[in-house]
Amino acid sequence: MTTNAPAANPGWYPEPGNPAMLRYWNGSDWEDFRQPAVAAPVAPAARNSAAVVALVFGIIDACLTLTVIGIFLALPVALVALISGWVGLGRAQRLGRRKTAAWGFVLGALPWLLAGLGLLIQAAHPQ
Repeated sequence: MTTNAPAANPGWYPEPGNPAMLRYWNGSDWEDFRQPAVAAPVAPAARNSAAVVALVFGIIDACLTLTVIGIFLALPVALVALISGWVGLGRAQRLGRRKTAAWGFVLGALPWLLAGLGLLIQAAHPQ
């Protein structure tokens, strides 16, 4: 029963003929002890958190912009979305989530564009 014997050190080794199972090698012979082979843990993928922050703040901006007074409250929040979106777009090549970062950036720009448009209209039509 010593065919396909591993190194002389006792321990758990892939079972000959069934690599999905581990079998205990006592140093000279295979024992009847078996257990499933567990794959090595996979490191979690890196996340583009700036893209997610940009999208969340962008959605908050969009909601605040829909109210009359909310446009002024949305401007500081929009600044966070713009900066996070810009950073997220820079990281997108390496970490992904390009669309998330882009939407956050666009939604963050919306209140600033609407505020600027309002100022232009007011300047063109003074009362």
